[in-house]
Amino acid sequence: MTGDERSTLVAQAATLSTAVLAAVFHAQLDRAMAQVYSHLLSQWWFTHDTFEPALSAACFLIFLTLWYVVDTKLPAFKRWRIQASDDMSHWTVEGHGARELLLYLGPLTLFDCLYPRRAERLTTQPVGFWWLFSEVFASLVVYDMLFWASHLAIHRIPWLYRIVHAKHHRRRTMRARETVALSVADEALDVACSIAALNVLNVHPLSRAVYDVVIVYLLTELHSGYDLPWSAQNVFPTVFAGSKRHTQHHLTGKGFYQKFFLYLDNAFHTAHVGSPLDAHRKKVA
Repeated sequence: MTGDERSTLVAQAATLSTAVLAAVFHAQLDRAMAQVYSHLLSQWWFTHDTFEPALSAACFLIFLTLWYVVDTKLPAFKRWRIQASDDMSHWTVEGHGARELLLYLGPLTLFDCLYPRRAERLTTQPVGFWWLFSEVFASLVVYDMLFWASHLAIHRIPWLYRIVHAKHHRRRTMRARETVALSVADEALDVACSIAALNVLNVHPLSRAVYDVVIVYLLTELHSGYDLPWSAQNVFPTVFAGSKRHTQHHLTGKGFYQKFFLYLDNAFHTAHVGSPLDAHRKKVA
């Protein structure tokens, strides 16, 4: 057994142990979460209408900084790079960061001012741990389903691809910075899929906040270009797609249209057969 296989096994054991402990101590967890939620309801920033977009933006800043550090300051992680490339041009300041933040937060903040609605969603009822887990997981599944359908359509319609999605495929070497390399239309579509998933399922406000954190991390990991032994794609290989498949999607522009899961690509035969990754490694080595 290799070191990476052992790391994956440890991650699987840790996940199972956490689930068992959460099942055994669910009453204590539920009480603690009720206290946390009660405290949050007393905070102005949590009750503000733009809390969720601001939380997502803050998470992007934190996780992109994390991957920047991994890329530039932690050479030990190179062993898990999917592509053997030292191209760091992704992290070059292009002057677009503030614009992307404005394009994301601006319209949502304006909409929040014109149509305040968060107060209606802020129930005083707490949410249990397992219910929160179920809502977050279900939201990811619904988001992934909506994204898969729109993503597949964009790739299959050439003029739509050029207008909406081509910017996201401008580079062949993956870095986490590519997560936010989107056209305005692409970003709006992605955000719309996420909001629709949360609203269709009508999840608890705390579940929405946790979902925001989880999905931003998954998105940045997906584009990071790293195949880490403890990533969900290795811990649950029959459930999650992950960075390796998404890197292949960016290299070929075909297949693996789901971001997080496998079930739709498998069911509709839209997973790409054959991998160009080995040839690409030789080319860039």
